[in-house]
Amino acid sequence: FKDYDPDCLSTDIFPYPWLDARSDAQELPFRDASVSNIFLFDVLHHIPSPTRFVEEAERVLTPGGRVILMEPYISPFSNVVYSRFHPEDHDLSTDPFSLSDESSADPLDGDQAIPTIMFWKRRAEFESRFPSFRIEHSERLAYLAYPLSGGFRRKPLLPAAFLERVDALEEHFGFLSSMLAFRCLTVLIKSPSPHVPNSVLQSFTDPNRFVAAAVASPPWHSPTAGTT
Repeated sequence: FKDYDPDCLSTDIFPYPWLDARSDAQELPFRDASVSNIFLFDVLHHIPSPTRFVEEAERVLTPGGRVILMEPYISPFSNVVYSRFHPEDHDLSTDPFSLSDESSADPLDGDQAIPTIMFWKRRAEFESRFPSFRIEHSERLAYLAYPLSGGFRRKPLLPAAFLERVDALEEHFGFLSSMLAFRCLTVLIKSPSPHVPNSVLQSFTDPNRFVAAAVASPPWHSPTAGTT
C-alpha cells in the first residue's frame, strides 16, 4: 500500500513487523471522523461481525470518506471452483447482519460468501441498515484472470504476459460476470451530514489532513503475494 501512498497506515490483527499498528477491524484505533479512506483486501469475509466493522468505519471516516473492498464473489462458476479447490467456506445462506463479534475465535476463519450477500443479494437491506453509506461502485470481475493466475496458492496456468490479454478479453464479455466472476470490487461512500457546515466539509478535503487506513490481510492474501 505504501508504494502508492506513503502516508497510508497499514494495520492487521496480527503483529507483523512491517505494520504501522495492530488493530481489530471491529474496534478501529482511530478518532471519530479522522480517516479519509479504508481499504480492505480480502478482509471483510474474515471479520466475525461485518456489521460491527461497518459501524466502526462510519464512526472513523470523515464525511465523504470511502471504504474500498476487494473480496471474493460467489457466482455459479466460482462456487464450483471454490468448493473444490479453496479451503475457506462460502455459505450463501449466511446472514451477515446477525453475526456477532464473537462468532469465531480464529481470525483466519472466514466465509467467502459474505461480500456477495451484503452488497449484491441483500443490497437493499444493507442500504436500509446503513443509510449513511452509499454504494458508489460495485463490480464483479476476474472470471478468467483469477483462476488462470492460480489464485493465491497455486501456480499460474498461463505466463504473466498472457494475463493482460485475458483482462482485455474479460472487458468484452462483462455481461457474463454474474455467472462467472470470482472477485468483486465495492466502494462505499459516507454521506456528509446535513448538519455539518460547509467550512468544516472543506477542511476534510485539505491534503494536509489526509489520513488513509489500510486494514491489511494476512501476507498470503496480500497484493504482492496474490498470484503466487
